[in-house]
Amino acid sequence: MKRLLATLLVVMAFGLAAPISASSATEGSPSVQNLIWARRLNFYYFGSSANPLLNGSCGKVFDGTFILTSAIESGQELHCTIPHGLPILASPAGSIEFESVPTPPSVMLARLDASLADITDRHATLDGTALPLHLVKSFVHPLTLQPGNLIQTVDPAVTGASTPVATGDWLTWIRHLSSGHHTLVLSDRFDGAIADITFHLTVR
Repeated sequence: MKRLLATLLVVMAFGLAAPISASSATEGSPSVQNLIWARRLNFYYFGSSANPLLNGSCGKVFDGTFILTSAIESGQELHCTIPHGLPILASPAGSIEFESVPTPPSVMLARLDASLADITDRHATLDGTALPLHLVKSFVHPLTLQPGNLIQTVDPAVTGASTPVATGDWLTWIRHLSSGHHTLVLSDRFDGAIADITFHLTVR
């Protein structure tokens, strides 16, 4: 694929709040846990019936973590309520490679790397404080496809209940966010096009 229609895949963005520092709010270097959570995030974005990138939802709770949606165009804004105490996972940028015909994994991974190299200006800020981002890349693996998923919405030639994908995501975690109002901004640039989203978060 080509990063889901260029406009559709100008993907993802985040941020931080006053009572916490960037170091205490975010996860460290990429880990097995980040690989697991990257898979959950990509299933939510691209394989689930929720289809949040097109449906404009704030996000969803997965196993005690709130996964935020991401940007697909410039100037998006969402007002979201987050339960107090839940860790937040966000991604300001990323890419997914899938094909409607059988393709060697080595070719898919090479195309993924080329797409990731074209994503620049990746930023996540929370209440004006920059958050560190960690690139998490997967090997080729099957992605479950529920009815109404994003992949088959934009490419009906992809058939079946699953499809092989390769993914790369810049992730950040936000933990221990205090009750009240916070502003999270996620942005990136792909092939000259900017995608950004501002989350007006209410934690309670």
